[in-house]
Amino acid sequence: PGDVVQAATAPVPKTTKSLTITEGKRAAWIRQVTGRSGAWIMVVTTVLTGPMAILTAQWWMLTIPAALAVLGATMLVWTVRVDARGLDVRSAVGWPRIHVPATSVEGAEARQVHPLHQFGGWGWRTGVGGTIGIVMRKGEGIEVVHSGGKRLVVTVDDAETAAALLNTMADRAR
Repeated sequence: PGDVVQAATAPVPKTTKSLTITEGKRAAWIRQVTGRSGAWIMVVTTVLTGPMAILTAQWWMLTIPAALAVLGATMLVWTVRVDARGLDVRSAVGWPRIHVPATSVEGAEARQVHPLHQFGGWGWRTGVGGTIGIVMRKGEGIEVVHSGGKRLVVTVDDAETAAALLNTMADRAR
C-alpha cells in the first residue's frame, strides 16, 4: 500500500486475453469472495471459548471471540472490482484495500492458486518472490503483474473474464 504508483512502460502483451469493448462504452466486473475456512475457525473458537469463559468465570477469555469477530469483518469477505480505474480489492468494511491502477498494469491472467504451496496459507499473504495474495480458497484466481514487476494474486470466480477486462482497460489507459 505504501508503494509509489508507477506507470507501466510497455504495452500490454498481445498474448494476453482481452475483451472487445466498443470505444466510448464502459464496463465493470465485480465479484465477492469469502474465506470459508477462516469463518469455520472463528465459529469453532467462539463455540469453545464462550462456555469455557462462563464455566471458569474467566471473563477476559471473551476478548478472543470479540477480536476474531473484528478480524473476520475485515478479512473474510472481499469485493473484487475491475473497471476503467484498474483493479480494486477491498474488505467488507472498506479497509484493508488494494488498488492497482490500470495505468500501472503490465498484464493479467487467470491461474490456479494453491494456498499452502504458494502462500503458506489463507488470507492476506506474501508468497514466493514477494507476490501479494488475497487467498481465500484453493482454485481459480487472477494474477496481475504491475509496474516494477510486482504481482498481486486474488482468488475469485470468473478470473478469466476479470483478467481479460483488466488487460483491455490497461491497454486503453496507455
